[in-house]
Amino acid sequence: MERRIVITGLGLVTALGHEVKTVWQQLLNGQDATSDLEKPVPILRRRQIIRNARIKNFDLKELEPVLAKQEKLLRSARKATQFALVAGLRAARDAGLVKPTETSLDLSQVDPLRTAVYIGLSMGDGPAYFDQVATYVDPQQGPTKIKMLTVPEIMPNGPAAHVSIMLGAKRTAQCLTTACSTGTDNIGHGYWLIKLNKADTVIAGGCDDLAHEFYLACFGNLGALSLRGISCPFSKERDGFVMGEGAGIVVLEEYEHAKARGANLYAELVGYDTTADAFHITAPPDDHEGGQRVVRGALAEAGLQPEDVHYINAHGTSTEVNDKTETALIRNVFGKHAYELPISSTKSMLGHCIGAAGAIEAVVCCLTVKNGQIHPTINYTIPDPECDLDYCVAGSRQTKVEVAGSISLGFGGHNSFLLFKIL
Repeated sequence: MERRIVITGLGLVTALGHEVKTVWQQLLNGQDATSDLEKPVPILRRRQIIRNARIKNFDLKELEPVLAKQEKLLRSARKATQFALVAGLRAARDAGLVKPTETSLDLSQVDPLRTAVYIGLSMGDGPAYFDQVATYVDPQQGPTKIKMLTVPEIMPNGPAAHVSIMLGAKRTAQCLTTACSTGTDNIGHGYWLIKLNKADTVIAGGCDDLAHEFYLACFGNLGALSLRGISCPFSKERDGFVMGEGAGIVVLEEYEHAKARGANLYAELVGYDTTADAFHITAPPDDHEGGQRVVRGALAEAGLQPEDVHYINAHGTSTEVNDKTETALIRNVFGKHAYELPISSTKSMLGHCIGAAGAIEAVVCCLTVKNGQIHPTINYTIPDPECDLDYCVAGSRQTKVEVAGSISLGFGGHNSFLLFKIL
Protein backbone atom coordinates (compact mmCIF):
# COMPACT_ATOMS: atom_id res chain seq x y z
CA MET A 1 0.00 0.00 0.00
CA GLU A 2 1.38 3.41 -0.96
CA ARG A 3 2.13 5.60 2.03
CA ARG A 4 0.48 9.04 2.11
CA ILE A 5 2.23 12.00 3.75
CA VAL A 6 0.43 14.83 5.53
CA ILE A 7 1.50 18.06 7.23
CA THR A 8 0.57 18.09 10.93
CA GLY A 9 2.63 20.97 12.34
CA LEU A 10 3.95 24.37 11.23
CA GLY A 11 6.61 26.69 12.64
CA LEU A 12 7.86 30.08 11.44
CA VAL A 13 10.47 32.65 12.41
CA THR A 14 10.32 35.68 10.09
CA ALA A 15 10.72 39.44 9.98
CA LEU A 16 6.91 39.65 10.24
CA GLY A 17 6.80 37.66 13.47
CA HIS A 18 7.32 34.24 14.98
CA GLU A 19 3.76 32.98 15.40
CA VAL A 20 2.27 31.26 12.37
CA LYS A 21 -1.14 32.92 12.74
CA THR A 22 0.42 36.38 13.09
CA VAL A 23 2.69 35.96 10.08
CA TRP A 24 -0.14 34.56 7.98
CA GLN A 25 -2.42 37.52 8.74
CA GLN A 26 0.39 39.98 7.97
CA LEU A 27 0.98 38.27 4.63
CA LEU A 28 -2.72 38.42 3.77
CA ASN A 29 -2.64 42.13 4.64
CA GLY A 30 0.29 42.68 2.28
CA GLN A 31 2.61 43.87 5.05
CA ASP A 32 6.15 44.67 3.91
CA ALA A 33 8.80 43.39 6.36
CA THR A 34 11.68 45.39 4.92
CA SER A 35 13.30 48.26 6.81
CA ASP A 36 16.19 50.69 6.42
CA LEU A 37 19.67 49.60 7.39
CA GLU A 38 21.19 51.53 10.25
CA LYS A 39 24.33 51.84 8.14
CA PRO A 40 24.09 51.39 4.33
CA VAL A 41 26.50 48.83 2.86
CA PRO A 42 28.69 50.10 -0.04
CA ILE A 43 29.11 47.72 -2.98
CA LEU A 44 31.16 47.49 -6.18
CA ARG A 45 28.52 49.18 -8.29
CA ARG A 46 29.36 52.46 -6.47
CA ARG A 47 25.96 52.39 -4.89
CA GLN A 48 24.70 51.16 -1.55
CA ILE A 49 22.46 48.46 -0.18
CA ILE A 50 19.98 50.40 1.93
CA ARG A 51 17.27 47.99 3.07
CA ASN A 52 16.71 44.39 4.15
CA ALA A 53 14.15 42.26 5.97
CA ARG A 54 16.16 41.50 9.08
CA ILE A 55 14.59 40.02 12.21
CA LYS A 56 14.88 42.51 15.03
CA ASN A 57 14.97 41.88 18.78
CA PHE A 58 15.11 38.10 18.45
CA ASP A 59 15.56 36.59 21.91
CA LEU A 60 15.27 32.80 21.95
CA LYS A 61 15.00 32.57 25.73
CA GLU A 62 12.24 35.15 25.81
CA LEU A 63 10.33 33.50 22.96
CA GLU A 64 10.75 30.00 24.38
CA PRO A 65 11.65 30.13 28.11
CA VAL A 66 11.58 26.33 28.14
CA LEU A 67 14.73 26.40 25.99
CA ALA A 68 16.61 28.50 28.54
CA LYS A 69 17.24 25.31 30.51
CA GLN A 70 19.11 23.80 27.56
CA GLU A 71 22.38 25.56 28.36
CA LYS A 72 24.68 22.91 26.88
CA LEU A 73 22.67 22.84 23.64
CA LEU A 74 22.57 26.62 23.31
CA ARG A 75 26.33 27.07 23.77
CA SER A 76 26.92 26.21 20.11
CA ALA A 77 23.64 27.58 18.71
CA ARG A 78 24.18 30.81 16.80
CA LYS A 79 21.44 32.82 15.15
CA ALA A 80 20.37 30.56 12.25
CA THR A 81 20.35 27.54 14.54
CA GLN A 82 18.30 29.46 17.10
CA PHE A 83 15.78 30.27 14.39
CA ALA A 84 15.54 26.54 13.63
CA LEU A 85 15.20 25.62 17.31
CA VAL A 86 12.27 27.99 17.85
CA ALA A 87 10.49 27.11 14.58
CA GLY A 88 11.20 23.39 15.04
CA LEU A 89 9.92 23.31 18.61
CA ARG A 90 6.78 25.22 17.69
CA ALA A 91 6.08 23.00 14.69
CA ALA A 92 6.51 19.87 16.82
CA ARG A 93 4.29 21.35 19.50
CA ASP A 94 1.68 22.34 16.89
CA ALA A 95 1.69 18.73 15.69
CA GLY A 96 1.13 17.46 19.23
CA LEU A 97 4.49 15.70 19.30
CA VAL A 98 5.82 17.76 22.22
CA LYS A 99 3.98 18.70 25.41
CA PRO A 100 3.57 22.47 26.01
CA THR A 101 6.18 22.71 28.78
CA GLU A 102 8.67 20.23 27.30
CA THR A 103 11.28 20.25 24.53
CA SER A 104 11.58 16.53 23.79
CA LEU A 105 9.29 14.21 21.89
CA ASP A 106 6.22 12.84 23.65
CA LEU A 107 6.91 9.11 23.42
CA SER A 108 3.22 8.34 23.71
CA GLN A 109 2.77 10.06 20.35
CA VAL A 110 5.86 9.14 18.38
CA ASP A 111 8.70 6.62 18.19
CA PRO A 112 12.04 8.50 18.27
CA LEU A 113 13.66 5.73 16.21
CA ARG A 114 11.11 6.45 13.46
CA THR A 115 11.37 10.24 13.72
CA ALA A 116 13.87 12.12 11.54
CA VAL A 117 15.07 15.69 11.05
CA TYR A 118 15.84 17.30 7.69
CA ILE A 119 16.82 20.97 8.13
CA GLY A 120 19.21 22.87 5.89
CA LEU A 121 20.74 26.29 5.44
CA SER A 122 22.59 27.76 2.50
CA MET A 123 26.21 28.09 3.65
CA GLY A 124 26.63 27.36 7.33
CA ASP A 125 25.88 30.00 9.95
CA GLY A 126 27.26 32.87 7.87
CA PRO A 127 27.71 35.64 10.45
CA ALA A 128 29.28 33.21 12.93
CA TYR A 129 31.82 32.23 10.27
CA PHE A 130 32.49 35.85 9.32
CA ASP A 131 32.99 36.89 12.96
CA GLN A 132 35.65 34.24 13.51
CA VAL A 133 37.45 35.05 10.23
CA ALA A 134 37.56 38.69 11.35
CA THR A 135 39.07 37.55 14.65
CA TYR A 136 41.65 35.40 12.84
CA VAL A 137 42.93 38.22 10.59
CA ASP A 138 42.86 40.88 13.31
CA PRO A 139 46.52 41.47 14.33
CA GLN A 140 45.36 42.27 17.86
CA GLN A 141 43.63 38.89 18.22
CA GLY A 142 44.64 36.14 15.77
CA PRO A 143 44.29 32.32 15.75
CA THR A 144 44.53 31.84 19.51
CA LYS A 145 41.35 33.90 20.00
CA ILE A 146 39.18 31.73 17.75
CA LYS A 147 36.28 30.38 19.82
CA MET A 148 36.50 26.76 20.88
CA LEU A 149 32.98 26.05 19.58
CA THR A 150 33.48 27.67 16.17
CA VAL A 151 33.17 24.38 14.27
CA PRO A 152 29.77 23.34 15.68
CA GLU A 153 28.59 26.94 15.32
CA ILE A 154 29.32 27.15 11.59
CA MET A 155 28.87 23.61 10.27
CA PRO A 156 25.92 23.44 7.85
CA ASN A 157 24.41 20.44 9.64
CA GLY A 158 24.34 22.38 12.91
CA PRO A 159 20.62 23.34 12.84
CA ALA A 160 19.53 19.79 11.99
CA ALA A 161 21.76 18.35 14.70
CA HIS A 162 20.58 20.84 17.32
CA VAL A 163 16.90 20.20 16.58
CA SER A 164 17.50 16.45 16.64
CA ILE A 165 19.20 16.73 20.04
CA MET A 166 16.49 19.03 21.40
CA LEU A 167 13.64 16.73 20.38
CA GLY A 168 15.38 13.37 20.75
CA ALA A 169 14.67 12.43 17.13
CA LYS A 170 16.96 9.48 16.39
CA ARG A 171 16.11 8.13 12.93
CA THR A 172 18.49 10.52 11.16
CA ALA A 173 19.41 14.22 11.17
CA GLN A 174 20.22 15.40 7.66
CA CYS A 175 21.11 18.70 6.02
CA LEU A 176 20.72 19.33 2.31
CA THR A 177 22.33 22.54 1.06
CA THR A 178 21.05 23.61 -2.36
CA ALA A 179 21.15 27.41 -2.19
CA CYS A 180 17.66 28.91 -2.60
CA SER A 181 16.11 25.43 -2.98
CA THR A 182 17.41 24.27 0.40
CA GLY A 183 14.19 24.47 2.41
CA THR A 184 12.15 22.84 -0.35
CA ASP A 185 14.64 20.01 -0.84
CA ASN A 186 14.84 19.18 2.86
CA ILE A 187 11.05 18.89 2.98
CA GLY A 188 11.07 16.86 -0.22
CA HIS A 189 13.68 14.41 1.01
CA GLY A 190 11.80 14.04 4.29
CA TYR A 191 8.74 13.21 2.22
CA TRP A 192 10.70 10.57 0.32
CA LEU A 193 12.01 9.07 3.59
CA ILE A 194 8.46 8.48 4.83
CA LYS A 195 7.31 7.28 1.43
CA LEU A 196 10.07 4.65 1.48
CA ASN A 197 8.87 3.50 4.94
CA LYS A 198 12.16 4.53 6.55
CA ALA A 199 10.38 6.88 8.99
CA ASP A 200 6.88 7.81 10.14
CA THR A 201 7.57 11.42 11.12
CA VAL A 202 10.02 14.04 9.83
CA ILE A 203 10.65 17.56 11.13
CA ALA A 204 11.80 19.34 7.98
CA GLY A 205 12.59 22.76 6.58
CA GLY A 206 15.26 25.42 6.34
CA CYS A 207 16.81 28.40 8.08
CA ASP A 208 19.26 31.22 7.29
CA ASP A 209 20.60 34.44 8.76
CA LEU A 210 22.35 36.09 5.82
CA ALA A 211 20.77 39.54 6.32
CA HIS A 212 24.22 40.60 7.58
CA GLU A 213 26.49 43.33 6.27
CA PHE A 214 29.11 40.91 4.90
CA TYR A 215 26.56 38.88 2.93
CA LEU A 216 24.74 41.99 1.75
CA ALA A 217 28.07 43.06 0.21
CA CYS A 218 28.55 39.59 -1.31
CA PHE A 219 25.11 39.44 -2.94
CA GLY A 220 25.24 43.15 -3.79
CA ASN A 221 28.54 42.82 -5.64
CA LEU A 222 27.03 39.87 -7.51
CA GLY A 223 24.27 42.22 -8.70
CA ALA A 224 21.48 40.22 -7.08
CA LEU A 225 20.19 42.80 -4.58
CA SER A 226 17.85 45.71 -5.22
CA LEU A 227 19.63 49.06 -5.05
CA ARG A 228 16.25 50.72 -4.39
CA GLY A 229 15.61 48.39 -1.47
CA ILE A 230 12.28 47.24 -2.91
CA SER A 231 11.25 43.69 -3.74
CA CYS A 232 8.76 43.98 -6.60
CA PRO A 233 8.51 40.55 -8.27
CA PHE A 234 7.29 40.44 -11.87
CA SER A 235 7.06 44.25 -12.05
CA LYS A 236 8.90 46.00 -14.88
CA GLU A 237 11.10 48.13 -12.58
CA ARG A 238 12.41 45.18 -10.53
CA ASP A 239 16.17 45.35 -9.95
CA GLY A 240 16.92 42.52 -7.53
CA PHE A 241 15.78 41.07 -4.25
CA VAL A 242 15.86 42.32 -0.69
CA MET A 243 17.67 40.01 1.72
CA GLY A 244 15.58 38.35 4.42
CA GLU A 245 16.21 35.78 7.14
CA GLY A 246 14.36 33.31 9.32
CA ALA A 247 13.18 29.70 9.42
CA GLY A 248 10.31 27.60 8.20
CA ILE A 249 9.68 24.12 9.62
CA VAL A 250 6.93 21.60 8.90
CA VAL A 251 6.10 18.27 10.49
CA LEU A 252 5.62 15.56 7.87
CA GLU A 253 3.78 12.46 8.99
CA GLU A 254 2.50 9.25 7.46
CA TYR A 255 -1.25 9.65 7.11
CA GLU A 256 -2.42 6.56 9.04
CA HIS A 257 0.08 7.36 11.82
CA ALA A 258 -1.27 10.90 12.09
CA LYS A 259 -4.88 9.78 11.87
CA ALA A 260 -4.43 7.18 14.62
CA ARG A 261 -3.35 9.80 17.12
CA GLY A 262 -5.98 12.36 16.06
CA ALA A 263 -3.49 14.91 14.73
CA ASN A 264 -4.51 18.19 13.16
CA LEU A 265 -4.07 17.96 9.38
CA TYR A 266 -3.13 21.02 7.29
CA ALA A 267 -2.64 19.45 3.87
CA GLU A 268 -1.38 16.37 2.09
CA LEU A 269 2.02 16.53 0.40
CA VAL A 270 1.36 14.64 -2.83
CA GLY A 271 4.33 15.43 -5.05
CA TYR A 272 7.97 16.47 -5.03
CA ASP A 273 10.73 16.51 -7.59
CA THR A 274 14.17 18.04 -8.01
CA THR A 275 16.27 18.59 -11.13
CA ALA A 276 19.51 20.27 -12.20
CA ASP A 277 20.02 22.69 -15.09
CA ALA A 278 23.67 21.71 -15.65
CA PHE A 279 23.99 25.07 -17.37
CA HIS A 280 25.40 27.99 -15.34
CA ILE A 281 26.37 28.63 -11.71
CA THR A 282 23.90 31.52 -11.18
CA ALA A 283 21.64 31.83 -14.27
CA PRO A 284 18.99 29.51 -15.73
CA PRO A 285 18.69 28.78 -19.47
CA ASP A 286 16.18 30.99 -21.29
CA ASP A 287 13.61 28.21 -21.64
CA HIS A 288 14.19 27.02 -18.05
CA GLU A 289 14.01 23.44 -19.24
CA GLY A 290 15.10 22.15 -15.82
CA GLY A 291 12.31 24.10 -14.16
CA GLN A 292 9.80 22.65 -16.59
CA ARG A 293 11.00 19.13 -15.86
CA VAL A 294 10.76 19.57 -12.11
CA VAL A 295 7.13 20.77 -12.24
CA ARG A 296 6.14 18.00 -14.64
CA GLY A 297 7.95 15.44 -12.51
CA ALA A 298 6.09 16.42 -9.34
CA LEU A 299 2.77 16.47 -11.19
CA ALA A 300 3.44 12.97 -12.53
CA GLU A 301 4.32 11.66 -9.08
CA ALA A 302 1.10 13.16 -7.69
CA GLY A 303 -0.97 11.77 -10.56
CA LEU A 304 -2.20 15.28 -11.38
CA GLN A 305 -2.71 17.23 -14.58
CA PRO A 306 -1.57 20.87 -14.89
CA GLU A 307 -5.18 22.10 -14.78
CA ASP A 308 -5.62 20.42 -11.37
CA VAL A 309 -3.34 23.05 -9.77
CA HIS A 310 -5.17 26.10 -8.37
CA TYR A 311 -2.30 28.21 -6.98
CA ILE A 312 1.46 28.62 -7.42
CA ASN A 313 3.74 30.16 -4.81
CA ALA A 314 6.43 31.41 -7.14
CA HIS A 315 10.15 31.63 -6.52
CA GLY A 316 9.50 35.27 -7.45
CA THR A 317 12.82 36.84 -6.50
CA SER A 318 12.34 40.25 -8.18
CA THR A 319 15.43 39.78 -10.36
CA GLU A 320 15.31 40.56 -14.06
CA VAL A 321 16.25 37.05 -15.15
CA ASN A 322 14.34 34.90 -12.65
CA ASP A 323 10.92 36.48 -13.02
CA LYS A 324 10.74 36.32 -16.81
CA THR A 325 12.17 32.79 -17.08
CA GLU A 326 9.93 31.55 -14.24
CA THR A 327 6.94 33.05 -16.00
CA ALA A 328 7.99 31.30 -19.21
CA LEU A 329 8.35 27.91 -17.49
CA ILE A 330 4.87 28.27 -15.95
CA ARG A 331 3.43 29.14 -19.37
CA ASN A 332 5.19 26.19 -20.97
CA VAL A 333 4.02 23.65 -18.37
CA PHE A 334 0.48 24.91 -17.73
CA GLY A 335 -0.42 26.18 -21.21
CA LYS A 336 -3.73 28.08 -21.35
CA HIS A 337 -4.34 27.24 -17.69
CA ALA A 338 -1.36 29.44 -16.78
CA TYR A 339 -3.51 32.53 -17.44
CA GLU A 340 -6.18 31.29 -15.01
CA LEU A 341 -3.67 30.33 -12.30
CA PRO A 342 -3.20 32.69 -9.32
CA ILE A 343 0.49 33.20 -8.56
CA SER A 344 2.07 35.14 -5.71
CA SER A 345 5.52 35.82 -4.29
CA THR A 346 6.05 35.63 -0.52
CA LYS A 347 9.47 37.23 -1.09
CA SER A 348 7.75 40.51 -2.03
CA MET A 349 7.05 40.91 1.71
CA LEU A 350 9.62 38.79 3.59
CA GLY A 351 12.55 39.33 1.26
CA HIS A 352 14.63 36.42 0.05
CA CYS A 353 15.43 34.19 3.03
CA ILE A 354 17.68 31.96 0.87
CA GLY A 355 17.94 28.58 2.68
CA ALA A 356 14.72 29.26 4.60
CA ALA A 357 12.74 30.63 1.65
CA GLY A 358 11.33 27.42 0.21
CA ALA A 359 10.37 26.09 3.65
CA ILE A 360 8.59 29.34 4.59
CA GLU A 361 6.77 29.19 1.26
CA ALA A 362 5.79 25.56 1.92
CA VAL A 363 4.16 26.73 5.16
CA VAL A 364 2.35 29.41 3.12
CA CYS A 365 1.05 26.75 0.70
CA CYS A 366 -0.27 24.63 3.58
CA LEU A 367 -2.13 27.64 4.99
CA THR A 368 -3.44 28.57 1.54
CA VAL A 369 -4.91 25.09 1.05
CA LYS A 370 -6.21 24.87 4.63
CA ASN A 371 -7.84 28.31 4.72
CA GLY A 372 -8.76 28.96 1.10
CA GLN A 373 -6.85 32.26 1.07
CA ILE A 374 -4.13 33.54 -1.25
CA HIS A 375 -1.78 36.31 -0.16
CA PRO A 376 -0.87 39.08 -2.61
CA THR A 377 2.33 40.04 -4.38
CA ILE A 378 3.10 43.59 -3.22
CA ASN A 379 5.07 46.50 -4.73
CA TYR A 380 3.90 45.70 -8.26
CA THR A 381 3.41 48.94 -10.22
CA ILE A 382 4.50 48.64 -13.87
CA PRO A 383 3.48 45.62 -15.99
CA ASP A 384 6.24 43.76 -17.83
CA PRO A 385 5.18 42.27 -21.20
CA GLU A 386 7.41 39.26 -20.47
CA CYS A 387 5.62 38.67 -17.14
CA ASP A 388 1.99 38.45 -18.23
CA LEU A 389 0.33 36.12 -15.72
CA ASP A 390 -1.93 36.71 -12.71
CA TYR A 391 0.40 37.64 -9.83
CA CYS A 392 -2.37 38.59 -7.35
CA VAL A 393 -1.25 42.21 -7.22
CA ALA A 394 -4.61 43.68 -6.14
CA GLY A 395 -4.69 42.13 -2.67
CA SER A 396 -5.46 38.83 -0.96
CA ARG A 397 -8.14 36.48 -2.27
CA GLN A 398 -10.65 34.15 -0.69
CA THR A 399 -11.04 31.10 -2.93
CA LYS A 400 -10.97 27.34 -2.65
CA VAL A 401 -7.51 25.98 -3.43
CA GLU A 402 -7.50 22.20 -3.80
CA VAL A 403 -3.89 21.94 -5.00
CA ALA A 404 -1.05 24.41 -4.39
CA GLY A 405 2.47 24.23 -5.78
CA SER A 406 5.68 25.84 -4.53
CA ILE A 407 8.63 26.50 -6.87
CA SER A 408 12.23 26.97 -5.69
CA LEU A 409 15.10 27.74 -8.07
CA GLY A 410 18.61 27.95 -6.62
CA PHE A 411 22.07 29.12 -7.66
CA GLY A 412 23.93 26.16 -9.08
CA GLY A 413 20.97 25.19 -11.25
CA HIS A 414 18.91 23.54 -8.49
CA ASN A 415 15.17 23.29 -9.23
CA SER A 416 12.59 21.93 -6.76
CA PHE A 417 8.82 21.73 -6.64
CA LEU A 418 6.32 20.65 -3.98
CA LEU A 419 2.60 19.96 -4.41
CA PHE A 420 0.13 20.24 -1.54
CA LYS A 421 -3.45 18.96 -1.71
CA ILE A 422 -6.53 19.77 0.34
CA LEU A 423 -7.74 17.12 2.81
